[in-house]
Amino acid sequence: MKGVRNKLSLVFISGILPLFFILALITPLWLYFSGESFFISSMLKFADMQAESQPVTAVPPFHQLLLLVLLYLPVGLFAFAIWQGMHVMRLVGKRQILNLALARCVRNIALMMLSLGIVLPVCRFLIPLVVWWPEKYYQVSVLIGDVILLLTGGLLFVTFHAMLAGIKADEETREFI
Repeated sequence: MKGVRNKLSLVFISGILPLFFILALITPLWLYFSGESFFISSMLKFADMQAESQPVTAVPPFHQLLLLVLLYLPVGLFAFAIWQGMHVMRLVGKRQILNLALARCVRNIALMMLSLGIVLPVCRFLIPLVVWWPEKYYQVSVLIGDVILLLTGGLLFVTFHAMLAGIKADEETREFI
C-alpha cells in the first residue's frame, strides 16, 4: 500500500510541475496584453506599491517593455528551478537517487532560490523607478519571503554538498568491494 501511495504522489507531482512551468511562462505575457492599466497596477502590486501613493500617468511603451523584462527576470529563475525539479522527479522515478545528475539539479535549484532571494528585492526597487522615471520616488522592500528563499536555498546548497559526500562514499564502497 505504501509503495502505491509513493508512486501515486510521484506521478501527481510529476504532472503538476509542467503545469507550474507553463503558467510561469505565460502569466507575464497575459498580464502585459491584458491592458496597460491592469499591467501597471499588477506590477505596482508586485512591487508592494500603492497606485494611490503616486499618480500613475501614461507609461511609455518602452518602459512597459522594461517592466515586462523586469517581471521575466524572477519568473525565468523560478521557471528554471521548476525545470530542474522536473529533472529531479524524472531521476527519482528512475530510482537514480545517489548520482551526480541529481546532485547537480539540487545545486541548480539551490542557486536559483538564492538568486530569487536577491533578485526579488531588486525588482521591487526597479519597478517603481521605471513607472515613475522622471521623479525621485524610491523604495527598497525586503520581505520575509526573500529571507526564507535565501535560507531555503542555503539549506538546499548544504544538501547538495551532503549528496556529493554520499556519492563519494558510495563510489569508495564500490571500489572497496
